[in-house]
Amino acid sequence: MHDHARKVRTAYGIFFGALTALVGVLFIVEAAKMYSGAASGGEIYTREGVGERLQALLIPVCAWLAAAVGGGVIAMLCPPAPVRVRPDAKKALARISRRIPAGEGEEYLAAQKGYRTRRLIRIGSLVFVTLFGILAAIMTCVYVFDAAHFTAAEAVGGINGDILAMLKNVLPWIGVTLILAVGATVLDHFNAPKTLAQAKKLLVLGRGNPTLPPPTWVAWKSRADEFFENRWTVLTVRLAILSLAVVFIALGIANGSADDVLGKAIMICTECIGLG
Repeated sequence: MHDHARKVRTAYGIFFGALTALVGVLFIVEAAKMYSGAASGGEIYTREGVGERLQALLIPVCAWLAAAVGGGVIAMLCPPAPVRVRPDAKKALARISRRIPAGEGEEYLAAQKGYRTRRLIRIGSLVFVTLFGILAAIMTCVYVFDAAHFTAAEAVGGINGDILAMLKNVLPWIGVTLILAVGATVLDHFNAPKTLAQAKKLLVLGRGNPTLPPPTWVAWKSRADEFFENRWTVLTVRLAILSLAVVFIALGIANGSADDVLGKAIMICTECIGLG
């Protein structure tokens, strides 16, 4: 039964994906046709032209909507098989690491060495990425807050030249930080289960012995996790962010920024997108 349902869902997924791509291509084609009026000096976007193009898309869009509704029906008639969720290795490791007993012997010492090495790799990678991210933030702020880098009136390329120069100086820091963060996350994802296996082995080898006292940084990390996972802490942070947002919105309305944003939005809709 589950195998048949899986085949039906797979076939529907392929069909719906192809239909979505087709409708997207048709939208692009119809939007490109609107520019035909520009060759003769006419307006690109007009109410009549947009209506004509949308009318040509009526049948494929309705077919796409019907397929989307059909997908909901298929999901009810052919539900996916229950998936067994694997336990989180990081949470299990944090729980077991506080119960690792003392021990002796070559096997125990070898397992302990492997455990500590993998823990050091995990912690070192996260610390390195954090420090590099702080450095990248400092370098970015040094450039952005230097008014000499933003002299649109005197710049060769005007404001576009200032923006391009900023991107050349800021994007490398941001890009490298992002790559390092992704790399550290992937490394931690594959390293955590292996570290957990070593921790479980230490539990077995040191069974009956007193528990080793956790390192100081582990105790501090546990307290920090408890603090940040507390619901009152989360509620306080959310209220603080909400209050800050309200304050900035009020300041924007008071200094006239809301009118500027509205004016720019109107100009974009009427002159660029053509929704006006």
